[in-house]
Amino acid sequence: MIQGTTPTHLFTIPFDASVISKVRVTYAQREKVLLTKDETECRLKGNVIELKLTQEETLLFDEFSSVQVQVRVLTEAGDALASDLIRVPCGAILDKEVLE
Repeated sequence: MIQGTTPTHLFTIPFDASVISKVRVTYAQREKVLLTKDETECRLKGNVIELKLTQEETLLFDEFSSVQVQVRVLTEAGDALASDLIRVPCGAILDKEVLE
C-alpha cells in the first residue's frame, strides 16, 4: 500500500458472504489501531469482502512501518470469526497532500 492512494482491498473468505451480519476490518501500526471499517463501507459478493480506502485514510499510515490488517465477521448464526493478522508494507509519497 502506498500513502495518499486509494487502494481496493479484497479479502477472500471460505464461505459465502451472504451469511455475514457484521464485518469489521481493522488497520493498525505498532499495536495502535488507526482505522476501522464496517459492513456499511464494504461490498460483500460471493466469498469476497471488498473495501476501498481513501487518500486521507492511507495518509494515516507511517511509511516506516508495516500495516497490520485483520478481518472479523459475525455470521447470522452468531459465529464470530477472525483472520490471522495480515502485514502490508506501506510505501511513501513525496507530496503528502490529498489530490482534489
